[in-house]
Amino acid sequence: MAAQKPLVIIEAACWEDEPRLIFEAFCLRNNIPVAAASRRQSLIDNHHDCYIGDVAWGNIDSLAQGIKECDLLISLGARLDEGTTCKYTTFVPPILPQKFIHIYPQAEELGRVFKADLMINAGITEMALALADVELNTHERWENWRNTLRQGYLASLTAAPQPGDLDMGLVMTHIRHVLPKDAIVTTGAGNCSDWPNKIYQYSGKGTNLSSVSGAMGYGVPAAVMASIVHKDRAVVCFSGDGDFLMNGQELATAIQYGATPIILVINNGLYGTIRMHQQRRHPGRVSGTELVNPDFAAYAKAFGAYGETVTNTADFAGAFERARNSGQAAILELQISPESICFNCPPLSELSPL
Repeated sequence: MAAQKPLVIIEAACWEDEPRLIFEAFCLRNNIPVAAASRRQSLIDNHHDCYIGDVAWGNIDSLAQGIKECDLLISLGARLDEGTTCKYTTFVPPILPQKFIHIYPQAEELGRVFKADLMINAGITEMALALADVELNTHERWENWRNTLRQGYLASLTAAPQPGDLDMGLVMTHIRHVLPKDAIVTTGAGNCSDWPNKIYQYSGKGTNLSSVSGAMGYGVPAAVMASIVHKDRAVVCFSGDGDFLMNGQELATAIQYGATPIILVINNGLYGTIRMHQQRRHPGRVSGTELVNPDFAAYAKAFGAYGETVTNTADFAGAFERARNSGQAAILELQISPESICFNCPPLSELSPL
């Protein structure tokens, strides 16, 4: 194979452990770096030496650079849709500058938006199984490339210090260290979902439930469902304050069926994503993005769930442990500064207009 810097993007609704482990072994055997499509991080163990991050809104620097440098892009099950391509700016159709192999289970999708050098009509599971014994004899040639992208990903797991008394970057570091590897993390939509989607490490099949379309209100009912189905696994939901208020009443379902998810309501008093874009595109003319919220901890208790409010970083670990030990569904309201708009952004008041 003539490629010097290959890169695989993987996407599928789900797959079983056998093809996933075969695919991971194939990538490690051949030193092929793998990125997940938008909100599909749990398709590969993020602790795996070939995982290099997710291709989505706000790509980490090392992955953005890797996409520019790669000379062979392989899309395994990914349509390369609006979310993964960042509105078709990361990858611009119809013809990519690098060689492009597109593997997808629906033939009508191949060539529809992006013209590939090689198009393969195959399912992700079937393709992974076909790679079980493939040896490309490129291990040493691609080792430095894969390692550079992997180290860039690992460095990105440490967020810059956040404004305010409660730092979500440090909260995520704690969660990453204390949650078991089989924990299920669910997310709603908005900037709040960037915290787990960018700097939490998923461990494979069924550990991430996210709204691929970006619909608000998904995280809470997904967490309730996951906790009902998997009573023996920890379930944690990341929800913004506006996002939670879309479907927060599903806490009643959790109580009714004995589900015990921990719902983190990241409360900055804003529709954060919309406010960020208003600030950038229409500085001085923001409208309709401030929220007047209830006491979320009291809201939890009204349903018979555990509720606690956290206002500073030092108190989070204890609150999280109490929620885990409560044996109940729980809400932890995390009161963060409105200036803390997302994990890789400057403070809200310092955002530069586009």
